[in-house]
Amino acid sequence: MLKDKTPTNIQQEDVSHPEQEIVLPEVVTSNPFVEIYNAVKRALLTIRENPDDPQSPPFFKTIAIDTGQFARIARSENTEFETEFPAIFVHFINVRYLVQQQRIGEGRATVRIRFILNTLNNQDVERECDPFLIFQRINVAIQDAKNTEPALNERCNLTYFDMPTTTNMLQAYWVDYEVWFREMSAWRYKNWVERYLVMPPFTDHDDAPKHDKDGHMGHKIPTYDQASNYTTSVGTDSEDNDEEALSEIE
Repeated sequence: MLKDKTPTNIQQEDVSHPEQEIVLPEVVTSNPFVEIYNAVKRALLTIRENPDDPQSPPFFKTIAIDTGQFARIARSENTEFETEFPAIFVHFINVRYLVQQQRIGEGRATVRIRFILNTLNNQDVERECDPFLIFQRINVAIQDAKNTEPALNERCNLTYFDMPTTTNMLQAYWVDYEVWFREMSAWRYKNWVERYLVMPPFTDHDDAPKHDKDGHMGHKIPTYDQASNYTTSVGTDSEDNDEEALSEIE
């Protein structure tokens, strides 16, 4: 009679360790519209009142998402909250996603940058060309940001510039950029703890005093010679002779 040699009535020991918490990663998906808006905002903040002085205040005092602020201001009765000018309002239009199987999460959009100057005398000869000058400074700032902003370096092409055709006090101009975007995801660990690592003598507490909360200052040992030197991977002749002598004694 054949018997099953695998025991079925033996209780398996619980090898789990409830006191040890298992840290699992979680998927974090980036929002391309937030990244594009923040990149555009950082670029526009580089435009200064005095182009020759980088320490001068930013030229645009208000930069926000366009939710119809200018339309509420330009009404016969202003129903908008207090807004400081010059101002810029950013609006996403013609947002469309690609349907190819190889390009899941990719899309195209138009970023409309509407800027309003604080010059009420925009029909004067001395001020009527200000919109062209400001438009040029905006475009230069956006183009320069491609070198430092990943959200803009795939494609951010100037496509349109328009001027108002009314004379209702404040004038709103807009600039359109065609942008390509994609949704990216990455792994992030939960309950992670930030640590500052010091490895003398290559890095020491003196290199970052703001992190030296315990007052370690600089470590005298190990020295550079102790930490970085060359050692032979095989024994030398003297070492081989010593090993042979020890083997003869044994």
